[in-house]
Amino acid sequence: MNKKTIVVLGLICLIVLVLSFSQPVVAQVSGGGGAIMGVRTGPVDPSKPKIEINRELIPTMNLKVDLVEILPAGVNTIGTIVTSARGYRVGGNSAGLTTLPGGMRIKYKLMVVQLDKDGATIDATISDASNTPLLSQRLQLTNYQEALVEVASAEAGNKRLAIRLVPTLTAIPAVLEYPGLVPTLTMSGFLILNSKEIVSRNGSVSGSVEDLNGTKQQFFTVGDRNGLLLMSYRPFPGASIAGYFEGKKLQFEWNGDLYEWISMDNPFMPEGKWAAYLWQADTIPNTYASIGGFEADPNSSDFANKLSQIQQARKKLQAGKH
Repeated sequence: MNKKTIVVLGLICLIVLVLSFSQPVVAQVSGGGGAIMGVRTGPVDPSKPKIEINRELIPTMNLKVDLVEILPAGVNTIGTIVTSARGYRVGGNSAGLTTLPGGMRIKYKLMVVQLDKDGATIDATISDASNTPLLSQRLQLTNYQEALVEVASAEAGNKRLAIRLVPTLTAIPAVLEYPGLVPTLTMSGFLILNSKEIVSRNGSVSGSVEDLNGTKQQFFTVGDRNGLLLMSYRPFPGASIAGYFEGKKLQFEWNGDLYEWISMDNPFMPEGKWAAYLWQADTIPNTYASIGGFEADPNSSDFANKLSQIQQARKKLQAGKH
């Protein structure tokens, strides 16, 4: 078989009817899959992390589904059925309940059971409103392979209709350890809390290290309602990975809050997705947000002294406001 294959499946006929001529009544998405075929996602679970810190690459899949007409000279695209099926992972599924022309109610479910660099395996099932199974089919698709699934029962006026499925295999890059030191790291732009509150507007803090084979590294501080947070792009005693640098953004989560530091100029770090380490230096809340920074060997007395100076200044400032 070449890359264009034609498969006759009654199952796909039903899916085409479901998607092309009806509106979803009840729908849900679970298992990390993206929305597909008009399915709406449910409410976000507030107990789940707001960002994902994956230490390994995660295979994902986007899926484009078109309704096409098969002609002697090729195929003619009639319309796009699915454009928003993004970010599917293994175990990701979409399900919905809809009414077909004539009043029959159909439940459908798609689940990704296998996904790697070579392709995806998708289980598709359709049942009636009482959950009695009608059809079940396992589809195997490779990356960018164009599969034409002919809908024999949908012929009209000698037109041969089919759906065209084109999967695109993607991946969520892993959060990696930056292998060395950067000479200068400038944190500037907007620091946004929970995607709505601007903590710092156009603030700028720079840190430099001269010896790239040495032990000093850049540290940055954020003082706000969570107290004093100390961060760096390399590990240091007491710190844990709470986010990552990627391009013009640093994002991390702490105490249930999502922080996004967005550069309006240059990327913060060299190209890649690099771990961001954080440590709670103190829990004294700020009445306003402040940012700062310094360079030090995290295992030295210099580090302890500089951090102590920042903490003492914060205490004095807060005391003066009461």
